[in-house]
Amino acid sequence: MRYSFYYYTQYQRDLKEYNSLYGKAVERGIDNETLGMAAMQNDTASAYYEDAGRYGPVIANFQRMYVFFDLRMAALHQKRAIKILEDAMADR
Repeated sequence: MRYSFYYYTQYQRDLKEYNSLYGKAVERGIDNETLGMAAMQNDTASAYYEDAGRYGPVIANFQRMYVFFDLRMAALHQKRAIKILEDAMADR
């Protein structure tokens, strides 16, 4: 249950950061291919997060093992999306 909460908070925090970074990346003129790769990771993260909600509200179901797996994957993919954008903006 503790790890589910950890990945839930990581995902939520990283989603906010991704949205902020994506806007900055567009302003800086990052190429569409890179933006597409980041968006694909974000979409995958969103799909895993939606899967975590198949048993009801995510927060109410932290004890379910399947929710843990989905939250973990959502957080990892969201972190990859951020890394792609950060790397692209560091190169500029």
